[in-house]
Amino acid sequence: PAPRRFVVLVVDDLHIQALNLMRLKKTLDRFLTSEIAPEDMVALVTTSGTRSQDLTDDRHTMRQVVAKLSLQDRRLQDFEVPYITDSQAELIERGDPEALMVAVQEIMVRRPMTPNPEGEARAVARMVLQQSISNARVTFETVNNVTRGMARLPGRKLILLVSDGFTSGFGVHRR
Repeated sequence: PAPRRFVVLVVDDLHIQALNLMRLKKTLDRFLTSEIAPEDMVALVTTSGTRSQDLTDDRHTMRQVVAKLSLQDRRLQDFEVPYITDSQAELIERGDPEALMVAVQEIMVRRPMTPNPEGEARAVARMVLQQSISNARVTFETVNNVTRGMARLPGRKLILLVSDGFTSGFGVHRR
């Protein structure tokens, strides 16, 4: 018989978009059906901590956990104007004038009486980036904890991180 494999699926539900979550569920279902051998043990962990399944060889249970995956928006506050993505926030913090101008123009169009649109755009970018870095830290910590937890297991181990990607903030110089 083939040696037992330990597989942990780490789903970064803090950074996944709605359309991609639907695709992910289908892909993970196919993965569990076609790529996981009967002797394999599989676990699932979400970066938000809202879903988890300990190592099991029960594919039906794993497929139920996958079906229940959901979006977890961890932004402390959504800003309607300006809407700044994590990537745009990082660019603004790096000093990118185009990224800043897009946010400033949005403020000026939607709220023309704003006294300091550039200052507001920078402040929102700073808050969005801080939230983004915090969420990225949670993702890194989750993968680190899974790695440490699997270290004591015998045999082959596989950690699969599924994410739409995230801003780490590593490219931003602290002022």
